[in-house]
Amino acid sequence: MLGRLLVRRYSHSASALASSRLASDLDSVERTNRRRGLFKKGESLLLAVSGGPDSVALLALLSKLRRKYRLGLNVAHLNHGFLPRQGRRHARFTKILAREFRAPYYEKTVALRSLAKKLRRSLEETGRVARYRFFEEAAARAGCGKIVTAHTLDDQAETVLMRLVRGTGIRGLGGIPFKRKSGRFEVIRPLLNCRKKDLVSFLKESGIKYCSDRSNQDPRFFRNRIRRRLLPWIEAHGNPGIKEALASLRNISEEIQGHLDAVSARAFKKCLLRRSRARLVLDEARLRRLPPAVLKEVFLRAAGSLVGHTKKIDYAHLEALADLLKSPNTSLQTHWPSGLVVRKRRGRLEFLSRN
Repeated sequence: MLGRLLVRRYSHSASALASSRLASDLDSVERTNRRRGLFKKGESLLLAVSGGPDSVALLALLSKLRRKYRLGLNVAHLNHGFLPRQGRRHARFTKILAREFRAPYYEKTVALRSLAKKLRRSLEETGRVARYRFFEEAAARAGCGKIVTAHTLDDQAETVLMRLVRGTGIRGLGGIPFKRKSGRFEVIRPLLNCRKKDLVSFLKESGIKYCSDRSNQDPRFFRNRIRRRLLPWIEAHGNPGIKEALASLRNISEEIQGHLDAVSARAFKKCLLRRSRARLVLDEARLRRLPPAVLKEVFLRAAGSLVGHTKKIDYAHLEALADLLKSPNTSLQTHWPSGLVVRKRRGRLEFLSRN
């Protein structure tokens, strides 16, 4: 019954091809693709579809571009098991939707609460980990090199504001990237310049149904409080265009960070004296001549090259190490997260991994 309803409603929407909303959203996706190089003609894509409006719009819009770009579209759906009845209903809906759009379908169910306890992480973080693990598995099975998610400009604004509230730097203001690596796959986000309300309007104009997720209303999740309380308040009492402003801030931050990355990569090479699996040595005199922002990026590069990430290193660690470098004392050391020890001696700065 649901399948027939989807077919009937969608087939009645031929006029939507000429609608301004559809044309605008398609133009946004193609413009983003040209600027960011997200997908090419002839590629096979795995679409992450929850059944919600954003991901249903993603499937519908890319299906309109399928012939033009000769795209292979595949649908992946993860049931978190968080709300069992809703989860089964959304999975059934998404399976039928994939069939109507002639896309191979991949599905998995996980027990999110149990997994969160096992991983000792929050439900939000566990959900993200579980999703991308499954998407990589499904992409491998489908023979896709790229995973497509339906993050929108609204999601971008929420992410940037969340990080501002919690405290962040230029890198954190970079928000959600348009593309990134995930294992041997690439995650791309062609809807990041689209507003959610515009996508919902497109679906309604086109007669395409979608599901609503009750967990998106749950105030226990920080993102939901940002989405449903803080952002609407700012829109009403501060800046009606706050979401676009935050998205612009994100793009500016990305450009600045890109420049910093290039400059710090060159500086790191010039300062590097010796490197092994567990030890890295930098030239103290050359480090002292670097601008503060570049110096801190070099510290991060040194730490990341030894332990593979810089997740727990914050601005206070970087400031303290910069102070240590300036100190007239020729022999000092400090301890960093992830088992790192940083030692200053004999005109050198040594990074040591104890793991």
